[in-house]
Amino acid sequence: LALRLPRPGRWMNILRRLLGMMMLGSAIWLATLLLPHLGLAGQSSAKESVNWQPLSEQAIEEALAQHKRVFIDVTADWCITCKVNKYNVLHKDDVQAALQQPDVVALRGDWTLPSEAITEFLKKRGQVAVPYNQIYGPGLPEGQALPTLLTRDAVLQTLNDAKGVTP
Repeated sequence: LALRLPRPGRWMNILRRLLGMMMLGSAIWLATLLLPHLGLAGQSSAKESVNWQPLSEQAIEEALAQHKRVFIDVTADWCITCKVNKYNVLHKDDVQAALQQPDVVALRGDWTLPSEAITEFLKKRGQVAVPYNQIYGPGLPEGQALPTLLTRDAVLQTLNDAKGVTP
């Protein structure tokens, strides 16, 4: 096997530069995702003002029994996509306003540290990773999972669909 490896030479310098450029590109991409949060891009993100409740199956059932809509956010501090979702969607003024409506219960599960309850919650829904967002309501009694990378329109439209038809 060692005889099949190419000999050291000029190709190693080219590969090193190529890998360095890819790493630099990744760092720039990550920085652009977080720029709105840092205030460097000229965009302002709203402060978190949603009254998040702890995630549990019982909390979902109680909210549905009261004909309320439920927004679920399972997140972790180490999850970059979770941070992107927060800063680009969940912290926006219109989304914050929608999540503060009197008929909306916002539930958050923090998976930063291992949690058997959250692991079971995700497994029950066929998920093994975060971020995970789901919306329940009279119009969506079985719940609808949102895409991994959230969009403002997807969140607001699904919250609206969860209202259902009022008699």
